[in-house]
Amino acid sequence: MKRPSNAGFTLIELAVVVVVVGLLSAVGIHASGNEWRRERVNAVATELAGWLETVRRTSLKGNACQVSISGGSLAAGATLATASELLASGATANPSIANNCLTGQPLQISGSLGNSIYVIAPGGTTSFKFTPRGTVNAAAANTQLANPLVIEISLAGTSGPKRCVRISEGLGLISVGASNSSGGTCPDNSYGGTL
Repeated sequence: MKRPSNAGFTLIELAVVVVVVGLLSAVGIHASGNEWRRERVNAVATELAGWLETVRRTSLKGNACQVSISGGSLAAGATLATASELLASGATANPSIANNCLTGQPLQISGSLGNSIYVIAPGGTTSFKFTPRGTVNAAAANTQLANPLVIEISLAGTSGPKRCVRISEGLGLISVGASNSSGGTCPDNSYGGTL
């Protein structure tokens, strides 16, 4: 007489499958979390770089543009940067230049990025001006910057990634760099082409 065979899996085989599936899920969740953080920081850095380039190009049409970038911890919906026209004493704004310096369009961190808190360094307010000659000057003086300005952007409470927006001394060219950790600055070789 033949004994009926038990079709199925043993308890050990099922436990091994559960452990393997659990490990694969943990790796996938960790990788997608890193990608999610990187894309949020990329979005803010790209928005800032694009906005700055628009202000710089607008200043080439007539009036100097004073830019102020807020530092510290900022939530979605917070104002990251503002611009205003700087006129020579006694001068009036050029009426043929529509919305010069984006004075009515401050850059706000998009609310579609969720409720994340972004760390913008340096803390406080960073100010500088784009001139009609195509240069970038210190905010309070009519002297060109001696060093590039670097604005660092990261998510609060994480060890990375970090993105940096650099405004070069002289012509004020804008480029975005990257670092995969929150310590230190973005290395020079991480900056892509200028915008």
